[in-house]
Amino acid sequence: ERAVEIAEAIGSPYLLSHALDTLAMALEEEGFCGSAEMAERTLAAARAMVDRVEAHELLVTAALGFADAGQFDLAEPIGDEAAREAQHLGPHHRLHAASAQTACLVPAGRLGRLREATSDAVELVLEEGGHTCGHGANALVGSVVSLFEAGDTLAAARALELLDTAAPKTGAATWRAHMPEILRPFVGLEEARARAERVEGSERVVDRIRRLRSELQLLALAGEWVELEGVAAEARGLAARACAPYLVWIAEWAESVRLAASGRSAEAVETAREATGALAEFGERYRAARLLVDLLPFLDPELREPLGEEAAARLEAMGAVASAAEARVYPS
Repeated sequence: ERAVEIAEAIGSPYLLSHALDTLAMALEEEGFCGSAEMAERTLAAARAMVDRVEAHELLVTAALGFADAGQFDLAEPIGDEAAREAQHLGPHHRLHAASAQTACLVPAGRLGRLREATSDAVELVLEEGGHTCGHGANALVGSVVSLFEAGDTLAAARALELLDTAAPKTGAATWRAHMPEILRPFVGLEEARARAERVEGSERVVDRIRRLRSELQLLALAGEWVELEGVAAEARGLAARACAPYLVWIAEWAESVRLAASGRSAEAVETAREATGALAEFGERYRAARLLVDLLPFLDPELREPLGEEAAARLEAMGAVASAAEARVYPS
C-alpha cells in the first residue's frame, strides 16, 4: 500500500503496476475474498494510465481478479481488451492476455471463444524460444482444452507436449495447481494424478484451494474414500473463510460418486444435480457439466441415459464436442 502511495505521488506507472500486482498477490494469501475489489482497483488504475505496457499488465491482473471472484462476465471483456491491446505490444504480452482469457473462458464454457483466444499460443511460445512464464503456460492449457474439446486431439497433444517442455519448472505453484483438474478430461485419471503429485506444496491459500479442487475429484474417481473424507473436511472448512464456495459443491459431487459406488444411484444423482447446479449458477458451467459426465460410469445403467443426454446437450452448446461424445458413450 505504501508503494502504491509513493507511485501515485511521483507519477510512476512502472512502480504503480508492480505495487498493485504485488498487493493483489498478497491479498490471495488468504483466498479470494478481496479479489473483486482488487480487480476494480487495478482496472481503474489501468484506465488512468498512459503507459500502455504497464496498463496492459494491470488489465491482465484485473481480468484474473474478477475470474478468481467468479465474476466471469466481468472478466471476459477485460481479457478481450487486454488481447486487443497486446496486438500493439510484444508476443509475450499476447500470451499474458491469452492467460487472462483462459481464466474466464474455461469455467464459463465459452470454448469456441477460448479456441480463438489461444489459437496462436503455441506459435508465440515457440517464437520466444520454446520457454515461457506461468501466464504462457496457462495460455497453453487453454489451447489444449479448446483443441481437445473441438475434436482436434493431435493438435491438443502437440500443445500439451510444448506445455510440458516450455513451462517454468520452479516458482509459484498457482498455475500448476489447477492443471490436473483442467487437463484430466484429455489426459485421463492416472496421468492427471501423476501431474498432481508433481505439484510442489505451497503455503498460499490460493494454491491450496486449487489443489483441493483437483484432489476432491481425483480421489473420488479413484475410489479412495478414506483419504477423500479428510480432504472434503478441509475443503468445507476452507470454503467460507477463503470465499471459495465451489469447494463445498465439488465435495458434495464427490459424495455423489461415493453414493453411486455403494449402490445408491438414485441418491447419487439427486446429490450431483444439486451440487453441479450450484456450480453452474456460480458461473462454472463447463466444470458442472463435466462432473455429471464423470459420475455416469458409477451409476446403475438405467439412470445413465437421461443424465448423459442432459450433460451432452449442455456440453455441445459450449462447443465441448469431445466431452459430449463421452457423455453418450456410457448410456450405450
